[in-house]
Amino acid sequence: MTQKHNFIAEKITTLNLNPMAELSRKDKETARAIIDKGLQKEIEMGIVELETLIKKWREKQLPNQEAWRELYHAVKKHDKHIAQRYDGLSGSRYDATLASQLKEKIIDVADLDGLEEETKTIIVRWSTVE
Repeated sequence: MTQKHNFIAEKITTLNLNPMAELSRKDKETARAIIDKGLQKEIEMGIVELETLIKKWREKQLPNQEAWRELYHAVKKHDKHIAQRYDGLSGSRYDATLASQLKEKIIDVADLDGLEEETKTIIVRWSTVE
């Protein structure tokens, strides 16, 4: 579980927020589709970051060695984030994952429209935890 996921889980407990009951089969399917949409957006954000670095290199704003180092670190950092958030993701973490995606503006509230209203309300509340 990532630090952000741990943070949200700890805050839910500390603030005595309602823990979510297990998601229904329909909500799990919907949540998985929303999470996949967020994953695609995060991958795109990583590619855009790499394109920006390559553009700087092409415009001679970055020397070869520095460009290589920055590209390497950007890929490594982004890969680690993606792996921590999405590898081994199971239905029991869909709610916290959606809350994290919402908090980071990877998805928006409208993306949650296919979920049951109670589920949506809890995820939105969790995403506001500071």
